[in-house]
Amino acid sequence: MRYNISNQHPTAPFIYGSIRASYQDNLLLVLLTLQIIVMGLMHDFSGIMVLVCAALGAYAAGILTNESDNKYRPNPQILIAGLLTGFFLPNDIGFLFSFIIACIGYFLSRGIFGGKGGSWINPVALAVCIASICKPDCFSHLITTEQIAQSGSVFNAFTAAGFSHISADQSVTSMLNTSFLHRAGVTLPQGYITMLISFPSKIPAFRYNIITLASSVLILSIKGIQKTLVFTFLGVYGALIWFFPITQGIHGYAQGDILYAWLTGGTFFAAFFIITDTGTLPRSNTGRFVSGLLLAVFAFFVARPTASQAGIPFAILSANCLTPLIEQVETLCYKKMRAL
Repeated sequence: MRYNISNQHPTAPFIYGSIRASYQDNLLLVLLTLQIIVMGLMHDFSGIMVLVCAALGAYAAGILTNESDNKYRPNPQILIAGLLTGFFLPNDIGFLFSFIIACIGYFLSRGIFGGKGGSWINPVALAVCIASICKPDCFSHLITTEQIAQSGSVFNAFTAAGFSHISADQSVTSMLNTSFLHRAGVTLPQGYITMLISFPSKIPAFRYNIITLASSVLILSIKGIQKTLVFTFLGVYGALIWFFPITQGIHGYAQGDILYAWLTGGTFFAAFFIITDTGTLPRSNTGRFVSGLLLAVFAFFVARPTASQAGIPFAILSANCLTPLIEQVETLCYKKMRAL
């Protein structure tokens, strides 16, 4: 009797260690759509239009680089890159400009610096960096390092700049402190709940950290991303912020505000949606660890915990420039191992 395996294990003898690329693309589109729905509920229609224009710009670049199998049905990766670019653009940057900058960023990344799956320049980071250079006023800091140093803390600087908390901030913070944080000898200051739920920024990727964190849990649970790069970046970046705070002249070392650094500047959004682009990832876990380490160092010196509007994209672009070198070292090490 013939044994038919077509309906049981069509991929045998191979076993997927994570979800397929097509499923991952669909998942990212669903998660980004959730963010867009929340933007609609918050009446952020100008931000949604920026996202749409950026997606159309990437779609146009995909046609120019011949990445779309069907010009009427764009590649999901192109749509994702366009939406992610729009998420890192301010609401007031202009619809036409968002279209042009997303088109330029994607075309340069995929058409000039590498093809599909092999581009070492992240198209989102490249587009945002170009946009911040062309329109620096749209990417101005909410607060500066000098304001934080003068006021003595991040929240004092935000208060002086007119930063307002959401109505539930005080009650939720008090509940968390009295419930279990005080038992551990920890007190959560007011303001973190606001940064978690709705951070006051013109850039959509900075606002809804709670949705980004929920999305990250789902992505990690189904092995949708490479964890080595993400956790190395967040861990080392947080450690640098903790040991070398920008107000060290006032509070000394090892007293930095890690949560503030993670919850502002689009750090979480970039960690789980931007830096995991497969075309810019080194091949080995060691290479990804080195890349995450370099990205954290660049983020510390470029972005710092000051709600920098374009600091994280510039850090990503700086780390991308070293990816070819990392891959060359990986190749040499692999050849030496094969020769033994």
